[in-house]
Amino acid sequence: PKATLKKYRMRCGCRKPGAGMIRKGMREYGVSREGSFMVGDGMMDIVAGQRAGLRTILVKTGPGHKRIDAMYNAKPGFVAKDLPAAARIIKRYAK
Repeated sequence: PKATLKKYRMRCGCRKPGAGMIRKGMREYGVSREGSFMVGDGMMDIVAGQRAGLRTILVKTGPGHKRIDAMYNAKPGFVAKDLPAAARIIKRYAK
């Protein structure tokens, strides 16, 4: 909604933190919610994953993990230092 170009200034459930695109991909590709994780480096990723009903992992690889937006009342299910650590979490907890 705050895009520089006017044609992109809109609210859409498909844009994070909305979960529309995640849900659509899960339907189209037959991905089960129970066996899936949302991995991201920012709280917006975590919120989107939670809204899609996924377990979430916050990775500390980018600047986004440091910014905790007060507007999002969310906590990641797991925190990992990097993607290999996130993969180990998934391997351990995947159904």
